[in-house]
Amino acid sequence: MRPYRGLTKDGKWVKGWHCQIGNRHFIATEPYDIGWSGGEVLKWHIAGFIEVIPETVGQQIGLPDKNGVEIYESDKITNGDKNIKYVVEWIDCGFRARQIGNKSSIGLEYWKDSIEVIGNIHQEVKI
Repeated sequence: MRPYRGLTKDGKWVKGWHCQIGNRHFIATEPYDIGWSGGEVLKWHIAGFIEVIPETVGQQIGLPDKNGVEIYESDKITNGDKNIKYVVEWIDCGFRARQIGNKSSIGLEYWKDSIEVIGNIHQEVKI
């Protein structure tokens, strides 16, 4: 399972494991354990749970960009031409990058040597 990231209300990104409790979303930045015995919970370590804005939660895709930067769902990327931008999304049964302002998409594995993360849809693009 790949880690997730989410944006806190004070504008900081946190990375870890996604957890939803009711309508609140959290990123667990430390491991947590739930132990069971006869249907009763023995322990639940929640020290590393940080609440995040639900719309900003995105999963790591498992590939770095050409600079070694981790790529996450909702990242904005280019694949060599900085005038053509894409958004990383889950499409059908896997991650792809959909061109902004167009319906076309590219396969991330094929373009992995030229992909560069330039921002994400939740914050301004850095170029």
